[in-house]
Amino acid sequence: MIDNTSILNEIIGGKICNLRKLNEDSQVNLSEKIKISRSSISNIEAGRQAASLSLLYEISQVYQSEIFSLLPTVQELNHYLEEGDNKFNEHLKSSDINDETRQQILNLIK
Repeated sequence: MIDNTSILNEIIGGKICNLRKLNEDSQVNLSEKIKISRSSISNIEAGRQAASLSLLYEISQVYQSEIFSLLPTVQELNHYLEEGDNKFNEHLKSSDINDETRQQILNLIK
């Protein structure tokens, strides 16, 4: 089963990373500005840690951007999910399992 929270964390983390780099800032500088550890910034950007709504607001203030720019649109989320499904399907096709087993696996995760 797909874990939407992990996917959202990964997308949001990527958007934070892109915004930080666009502003030619480092993880250390951002961490000092919003008073969290550099390792937390790293974990958030990698999608391993969730960013709270208040933290997203602080980051958007630092870079003078709108908070919604850090959140994925429904279209972005759907695209991400479809891309993951396609990669998973390709992996299944390249494995040594038969079509019936592959379909059973796909039915289980949907």
